[in-house]
Amino acid sequence: MTKYFFHLFHLKCFSFFLEQQVFFLHIPWPLNINS
Repeated sequence: MTKYFFHLFHLKCFSFFLEQQVFFLHIPWPLNINS
């Protein structure tokens, strides 16, 4: 049971990390245009 929970938690963190990466990849566009 604990193993399963840990696995679920890990997947959640990983998907969150991926979302953050995509989010930060989209941010630099306006910044690059300004500078």
